[in-house]
Amino acid sequence: MKIDDRGFTLVELIVSIALLGVIALAAAGFLVTGTRTYASVNYSVRLQYEGQLAMSQLQNYAMECSSGIAWDGDKSELYVVNGGSDKIAYVFKYDSANEQLLFGSGAASQTLSVTADKIMAEHVTGFSVYCNTNDTTKRTASATISITMAMGGKSYQGSQTVALRNQPYGATDWSGLWTLVNK
Repeated sequence: MKIDDRGFTLVELIVSIALLGVIALAAAGFLVTGTRTYASVNYSVRLQYEGQLAMSQLQNYAMECSSGIAWDGDKSELYVVNGGSDKIAYVFKYDSANEQLLFGSGAASQTLSVTADKIMAEHVTGFSVYCNTNDTTKRTASATISITMAMGGKSYQGSQTVALRNQPYGATDWSGLWTLVNK
């Protein structure tokens, strides 16, 4: 009678399991690296998209401004006023505590009852506007808008100078702007 010796020895099984483990670890390393790279690129692309979208919207409001524009650096608020007798005020507020750029609109009044309560952009870590106002005429020919955003260890910074089509009045706060647009 013949004994069948076919099969694997314990040593052969241990060696093959060890080789499979090394190959599995290498494959897992590639997967983890790929996932991290995807997340990093995703944060960058998302920040750029959100930043460019917010910048584009701000440029449109500033460019089409017909009555007046003001940047109040103390309150981190941008005011844009359009219209004739029935003026509409647009308010953009940087909320540093929540890292948001907020937006609101409504009828312009001397006390500015418009509240920026709609989220325009998130992950905002900096927002500023410089209005190039002529000291003599109080008219503004251009405004430089800067926005900084950060998320997931990535950051985006955009700055754009916008030529204002209608050369509206320019001021540094709401009361000064209200006075100029109601001359």
